[in-house]
Amino acid sequence: VSTQSTWGQFVCCCPCLRLCCDIQDPKYDDLDSSVSLSTKLKGKEVNVTRVAASGKGTVLADAKLLQDRAYYEIKVSKPGSFCVGMLPRPKNAEQLNSQLSAQKGSWAWQSDSSIKADTIIGCSFNQDGKPEAKWFVNGKEVKSHCEKLHGVELYPAISVDKGAILTTNFGNLPWAFPPPSGFTGVMPCHDLL
Repeated sequence: VSTQSTWGQFVCCCPCLRLCCDIQDPKYDDLDSSVSLSTKLKGKEVNVTRVAASGKGTVLADAKLLQDRAYYEIKVSKPGSFCVGMLPRPKNAEQLNSQLSAQKGSWAWQSDSSIKADTIIGCSFNQDGKPEAKWFVNGKEVKSHCEKLHGVELYPAISVDKGAILTTNFGNLPWAFPPPSGFTGVMPCHDLL
């Protein structure tokens, strides 16, 4: 990330330097406080950056779905086998080595051979009343899932295999397709104590 200042052009690569550099690029505003993929809650063979995953296994976002209506998007950077959905935090980290659709308590949509590079998978989660999840491929609804899950904290989750590379947008960038009415990006969790 580069910026102009009275000292000329320079590069800020450290989050703490970004704060004092006063970067005005909206793409990077609040990057440190935005939701991203977890570097801890992932399978052993999953390669993760803040926004992308590849390899084999499942990775969770670093924030729970606590708001009533949440939406996020996944861009298929490279096709392969993958799932998009939600999962309670596993009691056993080994669980994250398998695909999301095979995990107990998961709500997942699984890709098929029709999914190509640059496809956008949207996922909405409504827990205002009876919990419901919906999936969208390039803005068109493809699957819904309802279940009685009261008192279960879910995390956005994706799994990858067979060369898939997925890029996430939890709401810190403009949407490729508008979310359903009343839905917003995943909000970061903050301890109140």
